[in-house]
Formats: sequence, structure tokens, C-alpha cells
Amino acid sequence: MIDRVLVALDGSRNADAALDFALDVAAHCDAVVCLQHVMTSDLPTATQLERVEGLPPKLLDQLQQPGPKEREVRAAVGREILARAERQAAALGLTRVHTRLDDGNPVQEILAYADRENVDLIVTGSRGLGLVREVFIGSVSGKLLHLATRPCCIVKLPREPRGLGKLQQLT
Repeated sequence: MIDRVLVALDGSRNADAALDFALDVAAHCDAVVCLQHVMTSDLPTATQLERVEGLPPKLLDQLQQPGPKEREVRAAVGREILARAERQAAALGLTRVHTRLDDGNPVQEILAYADRENVDLIVTGSRGLGLVREVFIGSVSGKLLHLATRPCCIVKLPREPRGLGKLQQLT
């Protein structure tokens, strides 16, 4: 039985897909949802930030200008990502939702939170907003698979439909 689901969020489309999946699991199992965002010292590029939908333009502008308030801005972005996920959970009627904003190594922080909350399932996207991309699977999700002592689910984005759909669009 799944009683507690942890989903790691970074604002990427893959993390959004992971959130959708985790909320579906939680709804079907009447599970507690643990939402986590881990800030890192890596500043996302402008292209990566464009993928984080719903962020106030002011935060996006501030993130492009590293300085003494950089950590505060990254924390504000993290809080916005968590708030958006919390609203999505509430819209599905999920009321047992915990949020956590951490700063540090994403893999270590996710595993530590999973242990503290004694989660039954860790859910993450296959790729995030990290500056380094792996060929088949993101570095955080890949490391989680190898290091976690509890079940993990890596969610990929749905593929584009294949077949005649594309051909029919061309004609």
C-alpha cells in the first residue's frame, strides 16, 4: 500500500509530468503528498527559465542578475513552484499535502526528506532544468534510482502521437 508519495519538483515540464502522476497515485491510494523543491547554486539559463511556467516576470529578471540576493530569488522561485503544485493538489481534492524547500545537493536532499517522511514512493521527472544533460536519463533521477532504498518512479514526458496524424496535418 502506498501511504506517502514524495515528488521532487524543479519547474520543468518533466517535473510537471511527475507531479501529475504522483497526484494521480495519491488520489487513488488516499496517500499523503510530499512536495519538494531543492535549490542549487547553479543558475538556470534564460531558456531553462522559460520552461518554468507561471513565474512572475520580476523573478525571472532577478534570476538573470546574480548578486547578493540570488539565494532569496532562488527561494522565491522554489516557493512559487511549490505553491503551484500545492494548488494543483488542492484542485484534485488532496488535502494532506506537505511542502519542503531545501538548499543543497538535490539527490542528497531528496533522499534525506524521503527518509524523514518515510515515503513509500519517490517520483521525479526523467530530466529537469539542470545545466548538464544526460543522454538517456537526467543525472538526479539516475542517481536516485541507484541510491534510493525505497521505490522510485521516473516519469517521462508523453511522446508525440505517431502515425497518420502528422501526415494528415501536412496534407
